[in-house]
Amino acid sequence: MRLTLALKLNMKNVGRSEAIIQFGTNAIPWGKAPDEWLKNPCFKNYVHRKEDQHDKWLDDEVEKILVNLNLQYDRNVKKLNSSKGFINIDIEGLGELDFIIIAPAIKKIFISDCKHLLGRYDIVNQRNDFNAFEIGSNKTKPYNQTMKAKLTWFNENKHIVQDHFKSKYSDSAIDISEYAFESIFIINTPTIYMYNSVYIVYILWNKFQIWY
Repeated sequence: MRLTLALKLNMKNVGRSEAIIQFGTNAIPWGKAPDEWLKNPCFKNYVHRKEDQHDKWLDDEVEKILVNLNLQYDRNVKKLNSSKGFINIDIEGLGELDFIIIAPAIKKIFISDCKHLLGRYDIVNQRNDFNAFEIGSNKTKPYNQTMKAKLTWFNENKHIVQDHFKSKYSDSAIDISEYAFESIFIINTPTIYMYNSVYIVYILWNKFQIWY
């Protein structure tokens, strides 16, 4: 009797621990919490602070790798500095780019967006990633549709990108005329979709060996 009671109590503790871990790793960083919890102003502020920190984390880690690789890049790009002035790309149909990365060893310019995905622990929920990339929702366009528009725009405006990097690095010798643009996504956790994606999907811990 005592053994049975001890096991039941232990299982309850395990369940609580798993729930706390799920909230801490797969809910709060995305600004998600039960409505009754968010009624507490202090807890609500905590959730939003963690959401803001979380949004920057993946970009920060990518930037560390780019710096270590000594690659020319720009981060959180909303405007491009052309010879005729600034060109705004943070508009309907395009939008901010997380990174533009020049890879001289393979003569490519990566048009890169970072996606901090929820951890998926079952096959059913893997479909949510497919929907995010391919289908979208009532509130958001599919990632691939937006990326396709960005790639088209950059292919048509390579000279503006060249002007931008010449200005950013104060180097008039930068020449990307023979470089090709390639769209990629950088994610934080594996997803089945990455094995059959329209655009290459890199996981952060891959260290992007293909770039150098």
